[in-house]
Amino acid sequence: MHSEDKHPRATDGKFAQKAGTAPDIDLGDIDDGGYNDFYLVQPLRRLPWDADKPGFQVYNMPYMGSTEYEVGGQRQSLIRLRGRDEAPETAECEVTTADGTTRTVYFVGQNLDRALRQFDRWVEHGTPGKEASHFRGALGQGSKYAQERAADTAAWWAFEGDALFTFDPEERDRIVAAIADVPEDGAAPEGKKRKSLAERWGLKK
Repeated sequence: MHSEDKHPRATDGKFAQKAGTAPDIDLGDIDDGGYNDFYLVQPLRRLPWDADKPGFQVYNMPYMGSTEYEVGGQRQSLIRLRGRDEAPETAECEVTTADGTTRTVYFVGQNLDRALRQFDRWVEHGTPGKEASHFRGALGQGSKYAQERAADTAAWWAFEGDALFTFDPEERDRIVAAIADVPEDGAAPEGKKRKSLAERWGLKK
């Protein structure tokens, strides 16, 4: 794993983009070390019998060994995403497939300027990582197995960068809703109802 001094988290103060929480800096001037935020990328699958479950329970996360049990990456990333003062950012970028066509990738997360830079390098270098994400399969690259796995994947989650990405804009919207689908922790003031994240972020009236 990368140490904190070599691999600042997206939620560190010097990378914060929330108004009033950190001084304005040009993220383009920061050497963010290649594609470290994509060191652990988890594929997310949707299974029919999970369709009515709340939040991220709608997703099946295929076993990846170290990502789940050594690192606990999903939980820590979700805690950071749900700890924001505003709804997650969204962004788009284009990737080129093996046959020369382009596909749009839709992102949800935080500090996406940094994530998109690292994503470009990650794709350019063949999507390396601690565990196989099979993202190359979605670009028509890699083995037949990788392409089959990619075709069965709804989205991918880069734990270290707190970024989720998909080829489906409707899936992007479902990811935002899944992040927001949790009540606010702690007791509400007496006589008052605690707002959900979706309400606090202005996603639901």
